[in-house]
Amino acid sequence: MNKKFYQLESQKQMDIINAGIEYFARFEYKKASTEDIAKSAGISKSLLFYYFKNKETYFAFLYNYAEELIVSKVFRIDLSNKTDFFEELEIVIENKCIFFAENPYLIDFLAKVRNSDQQFVQNIINLDTVNLAEDTIKKYFSNIELKKFKEDIKPEQIIEMLILLLDGYLSNRLKLNEKVELDDIMGKYKRWAKVLKQSVYKEEFL
Repeated sequence: MNKKFYQLESQKQMDIINAGIEYFARFEYKKASTEDIAKSAGISKSLLFYYFKNKETYFAFLYNYAEELIVSKVFRIDLSNKTDFFEELEIVIENKCIFFAENPYLIDFLAKVRNSDQQFVQNIINLDTVNLAEDTIKKYFSNIELKKFKEDIKPEQIIEMLILLLDGYLSNRLKLNEKVELDDIMGKYKRWAKVLKQSVYKEEFL
């Protein structure tokens, strides 16, 4: 990405970011027109590719931006008084659903990303899933009581599993052309978490 993008006024940066997220949320990667995106952002297509080398670079930038934005907003809550992994995770998921409700294009964009058949997109996701799970544990779940977990069970594994379950849910919704409902996500998380807790916690902590 061209560093000159960050020299733009903040509002123009957001115009370019928001236009991309909206169009990639509404259309598949292949069908999203960079011509239309640029027009929506109030710039030319050539200028868009001046700031971003190509469509792939722009898309990857938007994905990373979206993930970083979610982390910065969702994890601003204070979890220092919580020590149970699943209690903390439920608070985080609830906060995430509230954030998505306020930013509807983001969840559609990420759903499209997760369901993309583009190899470069899948490479980004596969790496991000592992890194996200590890970083989340280190930064936001450092105070959890690890003694509750069965031997050889790591919290990172649970987060990775929940991410994969959510990916499957989003993929199925998109294939059926059904809207992603945040209340439904929360309900499914609680059911998944209940099953996982039974599987990974020692009996005395259930």
